[in-house]
Amino acid sequence: METKTTARPTIPIVFENKTGIANDAVWVQFLNGSFGRGQHGANGSVNLQRDTAYSFHQLNSEISGFPKLGKMPNVSLNSFTNGRIYFNFGGNGLQGLGKGYQPSSNNSNDPNYNTTYAFIELNVYGNPANNMDLSAIDFFSIPMEASTWKNGKMVKSLTCSSGAVIGNAIEYLISLSGNKAAVYSDNDFVRVNGPGLSAGYHTWNAYFKYLSSLSYLTAISGTFYGLPQGAGPTAHQTYALTATFDVASKQVTMTGTGSVVGQVTITINFDDLNAMTGIYGANPPYTVTINGNSPYTTQGIVNDVFGWIVGDLLAGMNVGFPGSQTLNPINQIPLGQCTSSEWFKAAKKHPGLQFAGAQPYNKDYYNDWAATLLPVTKAYGFPFTDRVGAVLLHFPPTGSVGAVDYLKITLLDVLFPM
Repeated sequence: METKTTARPTIPIVFENKTGIANDAVWVQFLNGSFGRGQHGANGSVNLQRDTAYSFHQLNSEISGFPKLGKMPNVSLNSFTNGRIYFNFGGNGLQGLGKGYQPSSNNSNDPNYNTTYAFIELNVYGNPANNMDLSAIDFFSIPMEASTWKNGKMVKSLTCSSGAVIGNAIEYLISLSGNKAAVYSDNDFVRVNGPGLSAGYHTWNAYFKYLSSLSYLTAISGTFYGLPQGAGPTAHQTYALTATFDVASKQVTMTGTGSVVGQVTITINFDDLNAMTGIYGANPPYTVTINGNSPYTTQGIVNDVFGWIVGDLLAGMNVGFPGSQTLNPINQIPLGQCTSSEWFKAAKKHPGLQFAGAQPYNKDYYNDWAATLLPVTKAYGFPFTDRVGAVLLHFPPTGSVGAVDYLKITLLDVLFPM
């Protein structure tokens, strides 16, 4: 007896071009992750392939069921997970793709180094878990927005500024690195690389010194929700630790307990936190000791309770919560004396508490790259942005709970000040 399988429902994704650049000079490609068969463009007339470049002109068509949209570049997806959709300007798409390659924005030898490109990150499962985000962690180039639509009305969106507003923000981002992070091609702006990929941004030494001078410790506590069938460090559990910053030993030490793993000590060297992969890149090595047993050192963040604890600290330092004297409006306690879970709860309700809101007197006490981006885009500004705000946009397909008609990605213009 044959077993019939039900195809995953597809969802249209339409591309809106507000850049002022012609559709035949704007390209889209699907990189990384798992790209299933049966993904289509131009209302089903184009069979999409991984890594292959398609111009907006090639994908331009009317879309069945949505006559009011007229002709727009569009694709229909139902199986593309842990992937990225790249957009670029020029006479052709990104070059040298395949075998897992993706462009390296800070490598001058990369074949796409002088090309203006940007990407969105998405997971298309063909069910209500479909989600995407905008990312400005590595670099910023093309301002983009994303929105979901139902019955001709917008449901939710990830917004971004355009024109002179975003141009001014980019100019300021460039200045933060001492003009070391900008990439130009023939005097035209290509991108500005972030502090996780470029030198020139401030170190964290002043913040370490300040935190080491405080009369109280930094409290890291909350819940790690665990992995499926997780055990030990990967099991669902609560945790409560305090962090001590020591300028003499040049390290931060977190001590406390996990409700499953028991006594925990985690240490991170200041040099590793100052590295591009440290607080900015949110992937430093750290040393873990469990119940007094032999310590071990990771190569970066591990997806377990210890990595989650380190993530709390890194997220807090990026936005300036440790040592902050700003009152938490929820409990009227200074943020620096609240727990990490209380930081994040407050930030989600009151975004203005972040960055200069937490540390109004010293920009070296937070990630000023992410602080500059927060008012102008709903993109990730640092890797743990999701701890302090909603940065995912879900787009369930037809037949799912909360279904929308389509997802729209809008490419915006940049106007630099003269």
